[in-house]
Amino acid sequence: MKYKIILLNLLILFLFGCSNKEVETITTPNIKINVIKNNIEYNEKINLSDLIRLPDNYKYEDFKIDTLSLGTKEIKFNYVDEEENKHTFKFEINIKDTTKPMILHRTTYTYEKGTDVNLLDKIICGDNYDDYLQCNIKGKYDTNKVGTYKLYFTAEDSSGNLTESPFNLVIKDKIEQSTPYTPKTITLSEFNNKYINNTTNELAIDVSTWQGDIDYDALTESGIKNILIRIGFSTTDNRIIMDNRFERNIKLAHEHGLNVGLYFYSKAHDLEQSIKEADWIIDNLNNEKLELPIYFDWECWDDFNSFHISYVKLNLIAENFMNRLIQKGYSSGLYGSASYLEKIWDLNEYNIWLAHYTEKTDYQNKYNIWQQTASGIVPGIEGNVDLNIIKK
Repeated sequence: MKYKIILLNLLILFLFGCSNKEVETITTPNIKINVIKNNIEYNEKINLSDLIRLPDNYKYEDFKIDTLSLGTKEIKFNYVDEEENKHTFKFEINIKDTTKPMILHRTTYTYEKGTDVNLLDKIICGDNYDDYLQCNIKGKYDTNKVGTYKLYFTAEDSSGNLTESPFNLVIKDKIEQSTPYTPKTITLSEFNNKYINNTTNELAIDVSTWQGDIDYDALTESGIKNILIRIGFSTTDNRIIMDNRFERNIKLAHEHGLNVGLYFYSKAHDLEQSIKEADWIIDNLNNEKLELPIYFDWECWDDFNSFHISYVKLNLIAENFMNRLIQKGYSSGLYGSASYLEKIWDLNEYNIWLAHYTEKTDYQNKYNIWQQTASGIVPGIEGNVDLNIIKK
């Protein structure tokens, strides 16, 4: 009997002790979490929700996965089960580079016999990951011998991805001089009649020191309402220089009631420089209100190979610039030609200013402004000026 009472007391103590004990967080719960993808491409834009599947009644906070380093990476996140208990789950992903280098070049290069040819200076040769990429020419040719040589530009990155891109080198005895192409000018009224419908789009011009001292009275009387002004530019040695007509242009544009945006012609080739350029713009604007975005204009493709930056890093340079301006309350965007927007730039979540000199653009991604011609004739400006279509 004595032993039965002792056992009963122990049972009661055990039951009440367990009922008052706090619930313990389990870091490796026995539930099914499906990791549906763990091989990731370098710089792949991907979120946690793209990698896992949890039961519908489990909650977690989604976040962007950093894929800017190669190798194994641990992913750790918290979630809450249907009983509101918090748990932690960890898994690994493998970030790899399987993207081949990209070489941009013409299909045919033609030279006179005896010409000193350096074809590698005529191309853009880059990789998504490697900043330093060695490009070569595969095949034999003799610039002192007339003929057509079928050759390849080649490049191999540090992950072993190889690109071989064919082209023709044509050597002739003599090349006839061609007449330089002169684009046909278009007047403001012709452009408006052809491209502008005030219910869906508006006209804008973009100007810099090259347009001289603009007559803003004549400009506004012609019906122009939007203007994009170059604030400045940078050099390959990272100096920043203000456009010598910027202060006049922005003062008179706002005095005449124009909607004003800006652009900066950048030669930045490192991340710190793009931040420096954005901060320079912020300082010089001194809280000036803008109605249109500030665009990052990077066009120094002739210098790309010597800059030794990857295509991903170039995109990060532009992204740094735009994000810095956005953090300070300005709208920002990217200027680029259709070809480079399609092949190199990967920033479609930002405002895009498309340059495409054609009757009807076939550019497939979204854009906010289309620069249709550099040969516009506008009252108040001597010489040609760029004409743009702003999409409402």
